[in-house]
Amino acid sequence: MSHKAFLHAVFFLALMVITGCALDPNKEPIPPAAEKFVTKKQELYTNPEYVEGTAALAREDYANALALFLPLAEQGHPGAQSGLGYMYASGVGVEQNSATAMAWLLTAAEQGDPDAQSNLGYLYALGRGTTKDKAEAQKWYLRAAAQGNVEAQQNLNALYTNLRYIPQDPTEAIKDLQTKATEGNPVAQFLIGSRYFEGHNVPKDETQAIEWFQKAADQGHPEAQYRIGLFHLTGRGGIPQDAFTAEDWIRKAAEQNFAPAKKWLRSAATSETPTPSP
Repeated sequence: MSHKAFLHAVFFLALMVITGCALDPNKEPIPPAAEKFVTKKQELYTNPEYVEGTAALAREDYANALALFLPLAEQGHPGAQSGLGYMYASGVGVEQNSATAMAWLLTAAEQGDPDAQSNLGYLYALGRGTTKDKAEAQKWYLRAAAQGNVEAQQNLNALYTNLRYIPQDPTEAIKDLQTKATEGNPVAQFLIGSRYFEGHNVPKDETQAIEWFQKAADQGHPEAQYRIGLFHLTGRGGIPQDAFTAEDWIRKAAEQNFAPAKKWLRSAATSETPTPSP
């Protein structure tokens, strides 16, 4: 994760939570079972010391950021732990130390902080502060991506397609994805399925899209599992409509912490089963 990207992300996330700009009035009400957890999480990330620390980090006032983050991190605050992990990984305000960065990021990631999960995946992918481990990188990228972390989604795609960049020629991009998908790469299978489903630089072909989604789902790709579940729910694309099979696939995605799947199951439990389009 780039220095500026982190600073902007963490600073504006804090501001959005404080001001309520991150709240979507069109969203469904929070299920009662999750309400206490969500409230606790909001309280954590609106903690005045944490917000002040993120602001200090954003303006590159590393001494104050460290002074504010450290007590909170020692008390178990995941956002502050994530911030410290970033500082040690990048060597800003402290001496660069990948092992210390790993320790703080892991602690925060295990508490569900998506930025920590994404950055932890990055360290595993590079082998910084730990042994290079593609499986661990995948695990943490997936958890962060399931919470909507865009950089984790991009890094996950790069990890499994071995693409450092998207070629300017879209034909080459499709060719690379197709090759990786045919070799059995689940992320590439999901990505090529998405291209066919949306008709993005390829002819729109729902049948091919579903075939690739199914291959990816069979290998455990959470978003592919969720989409296959929705296809079974609606009977779209020639897939037999089957609510039990649909729930089974959606549950598999939820077990990997894929947020939309978890939300669907919560709604289903209250007999308000949504039927969004894949």
